[in-house]
Formats: sequence, structure tokens, C-alpha cells
Amino acid sequence: MIEEDMIEPSRSPYLSRVVLVKKKDSNWRFVVDFLRINSLVEAQSHHIPKIQNILNEAAGKRFYSTFDLKSGFHQIALDASSRKLASFVTHQGIFSYKVMPMGLTGSPDAFQRIMETVLFGLVNTFVYIDDILTASDNEEEHLENIEAILKRIQDNGMKISLKKSSFGLLQINYLGYTIDFHGIKPNQDKISALEKKQTPKTAKEVKSFMGAASYFRRHIPNFARIAEPLYRVTNEFIWTAEQETAFQT
Repeated sequence: MIEEDMIEPSRSPYLSRVVLVKKKDSNWRFVVDFLRINSLVEAQSHHIPKIQNILNEAAGKRFYSTFDLKSGFHQIALDASSRKLASFVTHQGIFSYKVMPMGLTGSPDAFQRIMETVLFGLVNTFVYIDDILTASDNEEEHLENIEAILKRIQDNGMKISLKKSSFGLLQINYLGYTIDFHGIKPNQDKISALEKKQTPKTAKEVKSFMGAASYFRRHIPNFARIAEPLYRVTNEFIWTAEQETAFQT
């Protein structure tokens, strides 16, 4: 991270702990737990658009492209006066982020504001933090949109991951949903993941499941009625046939 100019040695007194999170490929993700710092910092808020509003506007088009910013947050320089708050301690010493870190309060709002400024005025182009989508009625317009977005990103010294971006598709996955000319539906991979969930054993596991299921509540008829028995056990875990029926439904 030092070689990539993301962090620098520091003497900051505001220290957060490092957590290593195991990824699906068995590698480890470096994470800084800013929970204590976040409780002390009052960040400037910025309106982040509702996902459903973006989907409603984008659906019904003929061509779709998404752009994945390569380590998006880390492409934004952190003001020198704020770096002391984004500090952590390791066995090698104390370091501060020079770029916007994940997990620090205000980071998503700040990134949203920056990307809205970068892409301001582009037709049928949507941004949800670091997820960019453009949708068009015809091929010519779509190519113009792609070119304009890439130019804006380049002009602002940012980079995208071509491997994780998609261009000129008739149907595309975006923010957990599949959208195309015919409308919006939950992404099948997300649904399959929910269907494979094992019966919860704790209140925490119920909360986790309900959080995932609630994301698609607009597409589940009578969701509130079906889910009510599960919500009842998110604090005190008592699993009965009523909860099992609701879970399987």
C-alpha cells in the first residue's frame, strides 16, 4: 500500500484497528475498522439516489453499459487535514490513508458527490456511489454515451476496470437487479443465493437473511405478511413451525 502511494507513516493519535477478512478465494482482505472514529466524526451528508428510482428510469432501453471504477474510493485523494482520522496501527507502525478509505463515515456520500460532478449533464447516465450505468434507445446514442463517460473519467485522472465493466448489452445486471427493454427483475444469482440459505440458528442469522430478502420486497407479493413471523424473532430467537413456514415461503 505504501508502494501504491495509498498510505504514509503517521504519528496520528486517532488509531483504528486492522481486521483481516477471509475472501471466497481463500485470500485475505485488509480492512480497517473505523467504528470508534465514525462515532466521533460528523460528516457532511449528500443525497444518494434510491436504487428503485434509478432502475425505473433505466428500464425500457435497448442498450446498456456499466463501468466499474478500479478501487474507486482509492482513486480519490484524502485532504491532508483529514488523514489523521484515517489512521491505523500495525506491527510495522502507525499509518494514515492518503486516499479515501472504505468504511470511514462520509466516504460514500463524498464519492457520490464527486461522481455526480464528474458525470454531470450526461443523458441517461446513472451513478450509485461507484456503480455507473448508461442506457440508450439506439446504438448510435449508446456509443456516444460510452465515449463521453470514458472521456470524463480520463479527464479527471480516474481509471476503470475493463474486466469488470460491460458494454453494449441488451440486458444487464445492476445493483442486484436485471434490467432490459421489458423491465426489472431480481438478479437470478441473488435469488439462488437466498434459496440456498440454511435455516437460521440465531437471531443474528435471521436479521442477515431478512436484510437480504427485504432488498427484493417490491417483487415478493405479500412480503410484509409472509415475513412478519421472522421479524418477531430478530431480537429473541424462538424458532417454531410458524417461522420455518415463513422462511421456506
